[in-house]
Amino acid sequence: MNMDNLMKKYLTLASSLLLSFGALADNSSIYVGANFTKTDITVSGPFDADKKGKPTLISALSGYNFNEFFAIEGRIGKTLSSGDVSKTDFFYAAEMDVDTFYGLYGKLSLNISDSLKLFAVVGHTKGELSLTFSNGDKVEFEKESDFSHGFGLNYTISEGSSINVEYMQYFDKENIDVNGISIGYNYHF
Repeated sequence: MNMDNLMKKYLTLASSLLLSFGALADNSSIYVGANFTKTDITVSGPFDADKKGKPTLISALSGYNFNEFFAIEGRIGKTLSSGDVSKTDFFYAAEMDVDTFYGLYGKLSLNISDSLKLFAVVGHTKGELSLTFSNGDKVEFEKESDFSHGFGLNYTISEGSSINVEYMQYFDKENIDVNGISIGYNYHF
């Protein structure tokens, strides 16, 4: 079984479990949200030098709080705006995009105050990058997956609403490094 099918089955199972637990729990345990992420991406490979881009991503997320300390969260996203790769790196200017990414994460939280939480995120991310050149050519990279981790702060702005800031290391492999800083909004049912 290839890694892509395994990840899809894993995400389907996790989503089913989230929905099942949600039916048994009080409604405040389920949340949905969106993150805007400014990434820093370095790709090594069939080029003379590493290629760097900073695309902005948007992601949708859904999660389930098992208690005040632990949650499971799924995310899916793509590029909102491309990251430019300078013309000096290639004969043509290029734009770097994250065509798709998705992941499943465990989230550990620690209450600092009634409205502020520190959290750590660990899990697995799968994604696909591409470079589009000004002459119309496009290079699509193989799908990559890696262990992911990060940390952040969550601030409750009202009952059922919170905002967050997060740093995440999505990929840290020999041929690709992807990290980003996000701001986001969550709505708790």
